Amino acid sequence: MKKETLILWLTSFLTPLALIFYFSPNNNHYLAWAAFIPVWFSVIRASSDFYAFLLSFSSFYAAYFFSLDWMRSLFGWQAWIFYAIFAFWPALHSLALKKFFEKAQKTFFIWLSVIGLSALYAGLEYFRSEIWFLNCPWLGLGYAQHSNPAIYQSLSFWGVFGLTFFIIFFNLSLFSVLAKRIFSPFLTAAVILIILNFWGEKRLLSDIKGEPIKALLIQDESYSFDKLLSMSKNRKDEDIIIWPENSFYINEKEEYIRKAEEFRKAFPKKSFYALLPMGIKKEINGKIKRENFAALLNTANGEIQIYEKMHPVPFVEKGLKKGPYPYPLNYKDKKIGVQICYDLNFQNGSSALAWQKAGIILAPTNDPIEWSEKQQRQHADMSSARAVENGVWILRPATSGISQVIDPLGRVKAEIKSAESSVLSAQAEIVKTPDTFYSKYGRFIPFLLLVFSCIVLIFAFLPFAKKDIV
Repeated sequence: MKKETLILWLTSFLTPLALIFYFSPNNNHYLAWAAFIPVWFSVIRASSDFYAFLLSFSSFYAAYFFSLDWMRSLFGWQAWIFYAIFAFWPALHSLALKKFFEKAQKTFFIWLSVIGLSALYAGLEYFRSEIWFLNCPWLGLGYAQHSNPAIYQSLSFWGVFGLTFFIIFFNLSLFSVLAKRIFSPFLTAAVILIILNFWGEKRLLSDIKGEPIKALLIQDESYSFDKLLSMSKNRKDEDIIIWPENSFYINEKEEYIRKAEEFRKAFPKKSFYALLPMGIKKEINGKIKRENFAALLNTANGEIQIYEKMHPVPFVEKGLKKGPYPYPLNYKDKKIGVQICYDLNFQNGSSALAWQKAGIILAPTNDPIEWSEKQQRQHADMSSARAVENGVWILRPATSGISQVIDPLGRVKAEIKSAESSVLSAQAEIVKTPDTFYSKYGRFIPFLLLVFSCIVLIFAFLPFAKKDIV
C-alpha cells in the first residue's frame, strides 16, 4: 500500500473513532464539533468519486459497527446490512461535499456550500430516521448532545434535526478554514455556539411550572399481569400508576375491559388513574397479527381511554400496523399524551400532542435485558430530546430499564437502573400549555431541511446544475 493511500485511510478513520466516543453511552459531547473533519479531508483528496465514497462509507460503517454492536445479537446477519444502510447516508453527504469543495473558491460560494451541505446532512438524517420504510432514529447526531445540557436547550427552538444541522455547520465552517482559508463561516458558527451556550445556561435556571402529579412507575420484565398488579400495591398517594409497554398479553382486544376491571377491583374505593399497556400476538392463516396499545383507566368510575402505538419497530414487531394520529387523553379535565416506546424516538407524535396542548407525556417502553444495557442507555438518552423540544415532563417506565422521570429541560430527575424489578415514586407536573417555539412551529423544520437537501443533491450530482457552482 502506498504511503499516500495509507495516510488517507488512517486519517478517515479518526472520524469513526471520534463518533464512537461521542455517541451514547460514552457521551463525550465535545467531540461532535470536529468529528467529521478527518474523513472530509480524505474525501477531497481521493483520486475519484468512487474512492471518496468508499473511504467515507468504510469510516461510517466502522462507527455504527462498534456503536450498535448490540444489533448483531438482536438481528444476526441482518445487522451487517443495517450498518451499511446507516453508513450510506453520511457517505452520500461526503461525496456531495467533494463535489462542492472541488469547485467552490470564493467566499460567497463557500458560504452556500456550508449552509447547503449542513441542510443536506440534517435532511438525510431526517429521511433515514423518520420518513422511509426502514425508519430508525438511532444515533442521530443531535441526540448525543443530551450530555451537554446548555446546548441541548436549543432543541426547544429547532428540535433535534436543527441541532444536527448546526453541528454539521460548525464542522463545515472549521473545515472551510483548514481547506480553503476562509474564516467567516467559522467565526459566525463560533459566535452562535457561544450565544447558545450562554442562553442555554440561563434557560437551565428557569422553571417551567405546571400542576403537580405524583406517579408510580413500574419496571418489570415478567410480562405477568398478576406480578405487576402486586407491585402496584406499593401505591401510597400517587395520582397515577404507569406500567411498561406490553406488560401482559391478551387474546382479543375486548379483553382489556375485563383486565381493567380486575385491576380496579384490587383497589376498592380508591380514586386514581392507571396506564395499562398490553399486547396481542397471534397467528392467523400463517401470518402474525399484533396489536399494541395502552388503556388509561380511571379507577373511580371505570372509564377507559385507549392509545394505539404509532410506530412499529421494523423487523421486530412484524404484523403490527401503524397506529392512528395521536390525540391527548383526558386526565382530571387536563390533557395528557401517550407515546409507546419506539413512538418517542420520533418527533412527530410528541410534537402533535404538544400542539394539542398535552401537558405531559407518558411513555411506557419495552427494552428487554437481552438487548443489552448499552441498547437501553442509547434508547433512554433519546427521550430527553422530546422533553426539551416540547417543554413537558416525560414519565418513562421500561420493562427492564432504564425507567426515567425527565423534566421539561431534559434533566433526568429519577431513574431505575437496568435489570432491576422495582417501582419508582416520583413527582412531576402537567404543563398547562406547552410553550416552546418548537412545539408551536418547529415541527415544520425537518420538512424544510428535507426540501433543501433535495435541492443540494440536485446541484451536487446533476450535470446541468453543477455549472453554476464555482
